[in-house]
Amino acid sequence: MRHLVFMLFIFWGLVIAMISGCSQNNLLEPTDEAKPTTPGFMLYEIILPEKITESKDSVAQKIVGFVELANSINQYQQFLLTPDSLTEYSQKNGIPTWQIVRDLDTLTIFTYIAENKDFHTYEWLIIVDGILNGISVDSLEYIEVRQWKKGYPNGMNLYRSMEVFNTDGSLSDSYMWGNDFNGDFISESRCIRDGIPIELRFRIKLDRTAELTVINHQIHVPYNEYIIKWTADGNGQWWQYDHYQQLIGSGGW
Repeated sequence: MRHLVFMLFIFWGLVIAMISGCSQNNLLEPTDEAKPTTPGFMLYEIILPEKITESKDSVAQKIVGFVELANSINQYQQFLLTPDSLTEYSQKNGIPTWQIVRDLDTLTIFTYIAENKDFHTYEWLIIVDGILNGISVDSLEYIEVRQWKKGYPNGMNLYRSMEVFNTDGSLSDSYMWGNDFNGDFISESRCIRDGIPIELRFRIKLDRTAELTVINHQIHVPYNEYIIKWTADGNGQWWQYDHYQQLIGSGGW
């Protein structure tokens, strides 16, 4: 899927070739036309009611951990900064493209943002050189992001997706989030919990009532391990299932 995201962008091959110089002088020269505003990118943070964070219920305590996993997306915020002062703007094959180079201690971050008008998206490619999490990397395609413009897809407002890759090129974490046409906040994230791949699906309504589905991907056929619902003031109920989707526990707080 990661290659499908960028298959329409012929210039990505040129982008990677440019990185070997590790210099902002390698960037395409901006055109004489006025630069449009650099696309901004905002992540999200799920905040739980105090009654959940202070609850002694075992599943309520698990929710806190699940939310921490979903909110772990914010550790990548530093890679998605797009300060105007460091931005070059150009056209490549008719595609508006922003290009940014930043140095963070032992890591150089190359950010490329393309506007895909056919698919109503902005797309980020983050490539890093240097030392990442204690490992030496060379032109690693680290993060890929897609942001749909308002109304795409299916009426979603500023719907976004992000994939993060390991140093060996394998997928590490993935996130999708946005608001539907009712204003509900929706997020889906895939990550690792205690060595088990899981998927977290949150839906938070405007009245702050919420639902979380925890999908276990440890076996060949994923299954809903937990379905958890809570109110704006933090009262909640939960249901737990085995891999046959048989109810094995329930409760509330």
